[in-house]
Amino acid sequence: MMCVHKQGGIPHHQNRVRNCNLTTPLTLSANPIVSAWLECVLHRSELPQPAMKDKVREFKALKFSVWLGIAGAVLICASVFGPVGGDTGHLVWWELCREFGITALLAGGIAIFFELNMKSEFLALIQQRTGMSLSVVESGIVAALKTSEKVEFDKFLQESHGLSVVFAYGTTWLSFHDEEVSQFLNRGGTLIVYLPDPSSTVLLSELAVRFNKSNGDSAESGAQLIAQEILEAQRAFIDLHQNGIGTLQIYHMPVTPTYTIYLFDQRLVFNSYRHRPTFAHSPYLVFERGWVFDFYTTDLDRLRDRSKQVYPQPAALPAPSSPE
Repeated sequence: MMCVHKQGGIPHHQNRVRNCNLTTPLTLSANPIVSAWLECVLHRSELPQPAMKDKVREFKALKFSVWLGIAGAVLICASVFGPVGGDTGHLVWWELCREFGITALLAGGIAIFFELNMKSEFLALIQQRTGMSLSVVESGIVAALKTSEKVEFDKFLQESHGLSVVFAYGTTWLSFHDEEVSQFLNRGGTLIVYLPDPSSTVLLSELAVRFNKSNGDSAESGAQLIAQEILEAQRAFIDLHQNGIGTLQIYHMPVTPTYTIYLFDQRLVFNSYRHRPTFAHSPYLVFERGWVFDFYTTDLDRLRDRSKQVYPQPAALPAPSSPE
């Protein structure tokens, strides 16, 4: 899993970062982390500022550092104004109290200075040193996985109240996660499923070629197999919603899907379809909120406007009354 630190870069900061000379050779230390810290001091005004999410995290860390320093000061005062006399055992405990107090006070003070002055710039320079561009950070990507088994779909379903998915048919995925999807709906979740229109011969033919469903037979037979897969998946989703709890919406889309999208409340899972005729695992990309998440959120909204709802059947408009 590839983890990244989300940095809130915004467009008007990009020119400053692009013009920033972050590779100035420093001979003060051969350690790259120390060099990054030194460059942080030299170029701190040229680095992007943290996003609101990072600022909240920094505030919590700063709050902890302040309390750590206060606790250290209290221990020092207690050891100074504690009883002077007593046996050796008590004196040892007061000495330990003073030592712990000094350590906590110093650690808290250093942490406060680092949080207020150096942390954001230091992390940004580490990203630059590791070759991670701001565009990668802004995209929100948190993982690139080889197979679907490594994607934490169960966890994502438990954490979410809504899920929108784009499938070519989706029976394989549902067969592995039917119980979790049922629990998701029983908790009152909202599931929106987009499937290709099974009445469109053009879409079915394209999908039959992509998934090599003809097996040497006619293209028409391959299209029929795809249509059966789509209708089977549609019935499987509806069967999970028989109790009527939660919200299930199924749409037939007028376009051929070239990828599968799982859009949760806070995460997006993207899986592109392969182009080779033989089977191969295609990668799964996991994103948190970022510009990629926002793009596909808007994309699915536009797709819903172009698609036909088939479950539940939309209520028919009342017939216009005839004039008397």
